[in-house]
Amino acid sequence: MSDLLEVRVIAAPPTATQAVTRLAELVALDRQTGPYPSRKTPGLVLYYLTGRLRPGTAAAGCASSIPATKRTAAQGPPAAMTVLEDRLTEGYVRVLDVMSGCAQAVDQGHWHDLHDKATELESATAWLAEIASDATSQRAQHAQPPRATVVHAAVASLARHYRAGRLLHPAVPHREGGADR
Repeated sequence: MSDLLEVRVIAAPPTATQAVTRLAELVALDRQTGPYPSRKTPGLVLYYLTGRLRPGTAAAGCASSIPATKRTAAQGPPAAMTVLEDRLTEGYVRVLDVMSGCAQAVDQGHWHDLHDKATELESATAWLAEIASDATSQRAQHAQPPRATVVHAAVASLARHYRAGRLLHPAVPHREGGADR
């Protein structure tokens, strides 16, 4: 299961900087972007952080003690996935999540939300592109490539919570014998 965390910090600049610094003590950051000025509340800034809890921290112990039935969907379905398959799934589901937020903002005419989601989408797709590049590199090195059927199943399971996910990945079984490109 994945223990990837995605955190958005919104606060006044000194408070946000302090929060990001403290979070970096608990989380091994894979990605940090910001500060970006808040479009909704002038004077506030946004940071986006992605990472995993550092082993040995009190927070890591708490997260691992949560029963599987109580864990969030973002942690994924229980399956034997490689790290790269897990990253591909998380990156793509993040894009679907943000796309769903864009659709909701358009439906409701919330243009500031749309702007924020579009900025977040840019970050999410860049992150997915990096992961896809890793998958391409792994295939070029003749290593075990990510299995399309495993990633598809995980995406279908997680994406059902998002409007774009339900549209693009309806709950139908994946064909046996489908190509694992």
